[in-house]
Amino acid sequence: MTFLTVEKPLKLPERSCLLYLLAVLGCVAGIFFSCHRRTAMTANSNETKDMQEIAITHIAGGAYCGIEDRKYVAVTSDSTWKELWDMIHRDTRPVPEVPAIDFSRETVIGVFLGTRSTGGYSIEIVDASLQNNKLSVKYKTESPAPGDMVSMALTQPYHVVTVNVTRAEVEFSRQ
Repeated sequence: MTFLTVEKPLKLPERSCLLYLLAVLGCVAGIFFSCHRRTAMTANSNETKDMQEIAITHIAGGAYCGIEDRKYVAVTSDSTWKELWDMIHRDTRPVPEVPAIDFSRETVIGVFLGTRSTGGYSIEIVDASLQNNKLSVKYKTESPAPGDMVSMALTQPYHVVTVNVTRAEVEFSRQ
């Protein structure tokens, strides 16, 4: 068995070239395996074949709103949208102008975590997809860890977005 032995240490330019070469090879390998994995996942799954990713557009979100209960909503009309907007901003003065939504092309989706006793909580819509006329909305929540420094105030985390889908059954799930 033959081993490569180096009699003298590599000089700085040689080391730089070697590190550069290793970095390039690592990037190429990462791209190859990433593309291969994505192709394999879509090729082997009949379920994802019919699924369509839906773009989400942020409308509003934060730690404070006027909705105190946990809610998941899909709004498809101007009157319901105005009512929801007023509920979100019932403790805000002046109430911000209601964003214009074209309900012939879009649906408003909202997730509300409900009242929490401190800060450090959040909720965010992270993904939406359409399959067989069913809109699947995924959201994530975050909570403070024990011992975290948080504000000592009641909070009502929420997130509201629009999606370019109308007249679909909506299903919410936590990611």
